[in-house]
Amino acid sequence: MTRAAWLVLPALFSVAACGDDATGPGRSRATHPTGNTIDTLPLAGRPHGVAVSASGVFYISRVDDDSLTRGLVDSVGESFNSAVAVGDVPAHVALTPDGGTAFSANQYGNSVSVVDVATNTSIDEIPLSDGGFNLLVSRDGLLLYVTTAAGILHIINTQTRAVTDTVHLGQAANGLARAPQGDRVYVSSIFADSIYLIDPDVHGVMRGYTVGGQPQRIAVHSQGDELYLATEAVGLEVLNLRNGSHTPVPGVAPGAVGLALSPDEKVLYLTNPPAGDLVIVDRARRQVIKTIHGLGRPRNVAFADHGRVAIVTGEDGFVYFVR
Repeated sequence: MTRAAWLVLPALFSVAACGDDATGPGRSRATHPTGNTIDTLPLAGRPHGVAVSASGVFYISRVDDDSLTRGLVDSVGESFNSAVAVGDVPAHVALTPDGGTAFSANQYGNSVSVVDVATNTSIDEIPLSDGGFNLLVSRDGLLLYVTTAAGILHIINTQTRAVTDTVHLGQAANGLARAPQGDRVYVSSIFADSIYLIDPDVHGVMRGYTVGGQPQRIAVHSQGDELYLATEAVGLEVLNLRNGSHTPVPGVAPGAVGLALSPDEKVLYLTNPPAGDLVIVDRARRQVIKTIHGLGRPRNVAFADHGRVAIVTGEDGFVYFVR
């Protein structure tokens, strides 16, 4: 399969987004964008993954350019500054809680690149068993969870940069989300139509949930009772983590890939690349508030500035800043 043919498959990517934790510092200021204004900046190389720190420094992965672009965003403006070369086809990017280190999961490079944010330089390359898909850093910054095309979850010590454990899941393990309390991690598998709960102590599967077809990005509510997932076959589903039932949200079309829960937990932002839509959903009411049409293959979402801004990557060569 050629490089171009592999990358056009819609199930191959979803984002590892990083942003303010709904239960962390600054929650009293947590909010969400209204979606009334959108700034657009051009960025070549097919922007895909996005992660943003509490200080507003963000990184965008550019899958066709084998690089990450660094930028800065706040409530009034945004800018790009410099790029850094990483491994082959960086699917997603994640940041440590202190914002000091960025990681990219490299699909064709079978590796994780480590970037020092202060100098914006690549300082290490961690080998993986196969193509890297997505990443998530633990709440204390000591562990990095990386999913792969073959369905393997790698657990990496961020201090030694060594793989300390692996968990075998369904093929195309992709979306990652932390439970609100403790260190439990949830992982989606695109081709197994499943969500897996990972035991933080033994790094094994505690429980598996069957959901709608081709689950991509996921998020967990702070009460720990619900998980939200974008699925290509259904659109948006709500998974009850206690009894395993999953319910579709009406009005969200199939083709959903990117998903992020706002820091105030009032809205969900979803992307639908084939339709060119960004969908804003009232989380509690399970209702679509607004659909923003005409975006160029919007892919992934991360919230910045305590939720005042949503950064949305567009694979047609743009990054959108929604306020």
